Amino acid sequence: MKTNQVLRIICIFIGIYYFIQFLFGLTGVGMFFSLKDNEYISREAQIFWGIISLFIMLFVGIVFFFGNRSIVRLIELCTNINSNNLENPSNFSPNLSIYIIIVGLFYFVNSLTTIVSMFPEILSMDTSFVSNWYWWNQTGSGIVGLIISIFFIFKSDTIESFITSRMSNNSHDKF
Repeated sequence: MKTNQVLRIICIFIGIYYFIQFLFGLTGVGMFFSLKDNEYISREAQIFWGIISLFIMLFVGIVFFFGNRSIVRLIELCTNINSNNLENPSNFSPNLSIYIIIVGLFYFVNSLTTIVSMFPEILSMDTSFVSNWYWWNQTGSGIVGLIISIFFIFKSDTIESFITSRMSNNSHDKF
């Protein structure tokens, strides 16, 4: 199987994941209709930002599901992955950068979902979010995870060379 085919399959699974998140999010927006206004956010703002975050999840799902070729081309342009060669199982040598990209895509999906799910709360809060530890914990970890995952995706060859150089320097060490 070619590398770009593996990446396309991963993108399709990410798109399916976001479609499922969209469907589960519909119940949350439905729940907003039954809530009353509270001290931080009005009911209309909850509904509005809930719908906005749902459309973001739907858009990301559509992009990953139907636009997976463009995403794979972008990844191939930004990395040194040669997708024209078929991997031969008899002389298979794993390319570490493809696994780093897969890990990066996983954390990208996870972090983006965390950030998007916090949109209704983030965008409708007043200045009280500064002292809200939950907001800082969820959003901060999501943003840091997003930055790290983007680094993993687009700098996988740098990470691979760092790991292989560390392994060759410490080849006498055994785990």
